[in-house]
Amino acid sequence: MSKKRVIVPIILLILVFLVIGQLTRHLFDAMERSLYAERQNHLTEVTTQSARILSHTMKDSWELAFLFQAFLGDELQKNINIFENVKTFNRSHPDDTVGILLFDEKGHFYTEDGLVGKQSSLWRLTAERPERQVYIEKKTFLDSNEDMMYFLQRLPTPVKTQFDGREVLITHFAFARSIEYMLSRFYTEFRQSSNAFILDDAGLMLFKRYSMGILIEGSNYFNKLRRYCDFFHGEDVEQMISQLRCGKTCCAEAYYAGQSKKAFACMAQIEDTPWYLTFTVPTECLDSGASNRLTTIFWYLAGMVLLLGIAAVSMVIFVHRLVTERELLVKKEEANRFLEQAAQAAQEASVAKTEFLSHMSHDIRTPINGIMGMTELAKKNLQDSTKVASCLGKILISSHHLLALVNDVLDLSRIESGKTVISSASFNLSATVANCVSIIRGQINNRKLEFESDISGVKHPWVFGDDLHLRQILINILGNAVKFTPDGGGIYCKASEIALEGDVCRVQFDIRDTGIGMKPEFLQRIFDAFSQEDDGARSRYKGTGLGMAITKKYVELMGGTITVESTFGEGSLFTVVLPFPVDKNDHAQTAGQALSGISLKGARVLLAEDNEMNSEIARELLESEGLEVVCVEDGQQAVDCFMRNVPGTFDFILMDVMMPVMDGLQATMTIRSMERPDAKTIPILAMTANAFEEDVRRTREAGMNEHLSKPIELSYVLKALRNFYKGDHPRPPVV
Repeated sequence: MSKKRVIVPIILLILVFLVIGQLTRHLFDAMERSLYAERQNHLTEVTTQSARILSHTMKDSWELAFLFQAFLGDELQKNINIFENVKTFNRSHPDDTVGILLFDEKGHFYTEDGLVGKQSSLWRLTAERPERQVYIEKKTFLDSNEDMMYFLQRLPTPVKTQFDGREVLITHFAFARSIEYMLSRFYTEFRQSSNAFILDDAGLMLFKRYSMGILIEGSNYFNKLRRYCDFFHGEDVEQMISQLRCGKTCCAEAYYAGQSKKAFACMAQIEDTPWYLTFTVPTECLDSGASNRLTTIFWYLAGMVLLLGIAAVSMVIFVHRLVTERELLVKKEEANRFLEQAAQAAQEASVAKTEFLSHMSHDIRTPINGIMGMTELAKKNLQDSTKVASCLGKILISSHHLLALVNDVLDLSRIESGKTVISSASFNLSATVANCVSIIRGQINNRKLEFESDISGVKHPWVFGDDLHLRQILINILGNAVKFTPDGGGIYCKASEIALEGDVCRVQFDIRDTGIGMKPEFLQRIFDAFSQEDDGARSRYKGTGLGMAITKKYVELMGGTITVESTFGEGSLFTVVLPFPVDKNDHAQTAGQALSGISLKGARVLLAEDNEMNSEIARELLESEGLEVVCVEDGQQAVDCFMRNVPGTFDFILMDVMMPVMDGLQATMTIRSMERPDAKTIPILAMTANAFEEDVRRTREAGMNEHLSKPIELSYVLKALRNFYKGDHPRPPVV
């Protein structure tokens, strides 16, 4: 025990120092990020404001150009020489404008003192006769090589004037302003320690001024960022350029290749131009004392954390010595309680497993017993067609019951494993409820039951939600109402909108019956799996005991609630409330085409099915309806058969999904990719035992038109075929 008392504090001390190291490192990183964010935000604001002021300065220049144009028009009416007009305007508007240039039709430009020369880029503008244009050029007059911004404006009417005894035609004028002077109006904070650029949309440097620090050599700023800059805060050059072109200001810190200095690259668009204003500011010029303060704060906090850690370890050692014995006693008591709880949980799990297997054994054996018994009776009475038909009908009923049990168990398993996905698609809520009511009415044709429904309270019929699971919820509850209501009773279904919160409506479904009802103790476990009123009910009503458990889980997955009120011997009331986003789109009402009268006689089907028995059953059922069936055993054979027969040979393809050599999904995608007129249009229907939602999604994505789940019911298959049938027509023979 003494060794343990020594080792435990040492381990705790090591852990404390490790935690301190991690804590201080994260603290230092957080402070660095905070400092970086502060610098970035400051430079972003400076760059944004600078670009905005430069844009306003350029707008002022255009306003001055318009003012000069108006002045010139008025003065020329007085027959005053245009050069005198320039002098007069300059005297009356003394400002930072360097000068006014006049351009003749040959590209020569003039100051107020006369001919100066010919400028190539401005001559190109003159030749193209633009209405107005702004360009950056070196100043080629007044003995200066300064970068200038020229605001070129075309005269509404060319002006003829005399110069050196010859007549010239003045077509344009331009204000020439010093870019350095324009920048100096706002660019002061980092003027002596940063570089300034004006770029075009491709990143070419129209203007560049180097003060000190980082040198950006070359003519394209964007390319230099791509090739020579290492951004170490996670920025991406292409993303910055993309944001810049969308009007956002960008600012990021980087190392420049070949130089040991860090610098911020800040870029902003100049409003109403395709140009960008860019600053490159060395990090060291922003705040020389920030790093020292950061380091001081770091070590101060690290020392404080270290002292707290030592104090904590000392306290732990002291407390550890006081409570060691008591902790051992408490641990023993907790271990005993844990063992008792584990034993109880194991016993409950064993009981639950036994109960589950007992229920499953009973529910599976019951329909299987019926199927086997009726099969034996049918074999012994083959000459009695009435008896055989009766046996086959009962076999079909037992088969449907067995299939319902398998589907319920799989649905419950998928819900509990979290694999069930609630979809959100537009559907007609009123039509869905009406369809469920129609299905239930079909089940009570031979029953003396009163069935009333009311959907008038649905104010927004078109909503977004999961139509399939809503149908399952309503049919489960209505089916139970039919099952547990004796003849002479009644069933009532009502759907109404009880609230509208923004774009989401809450719809309440009330389903009431006058059936046998439930006892209060059973209401506490009605939504448990395999729960029924009593053991006898399982045989009397032939249920799986899973319907209400699945219904409740679907309701909760859809964000709703379900409650039940019941009185034994009088009936039950189920209330389901579900939210649905309202679909505000217009939905035209179209009349559905009656498909039941369409004859499929003579239509030809390519059936891909690897199971010999399934293929035989499907072929004989379809041929009994007058269809011609061509069978293949895998997806590759289906592709080959379709490819070697001319278009129009087949009306449909029934495709199993899981097959050897090539599965149905790959075969469908191969057919859809063929270069022939019917490859994209021939109806391909999945006929598969894969019946889950993701299976349906995969068949749709592969290019299949419909998903038919096995075991196949002929009525559903014929309905799907009629839906895609284009009518009788001559068909080439099958090769």
